[in-house]
Amino acid sequence: MICYRQIADFFDFLTRRFTLRFIDEECVDDVAIKAVLIEKILFCTKLLTPEDQELITELYYEGKSEREYGNQIGISQKGVSKRKYKILNK
Repeated sequence: MICYRQIADFFDFLTRRFTLRFIDEECVDDVAIKAVLIEKILFCTKLLTPEDQELITELYYEGKSEREYGNQIGISQKGVSKRKYKILNK
């Protein structure tokens, strides 16, 4: 299954290149590729445990730092980083 590696790659892509643009400025192919990737990400996210889903949601969708999320759940930033690494490399 290619899901987890694609999630990691896509989140890295979004982090580096997060800008809002209008669809008419984008190539139709780019829009189609993004739609497929988003569909795969949503599917793969549903395969994660509730705890792993929460970590991914808080870090990537809510924009919290590893330190902020760690403080929220009572673990160190390094602990959050290790969990994130394991999730993205499944």
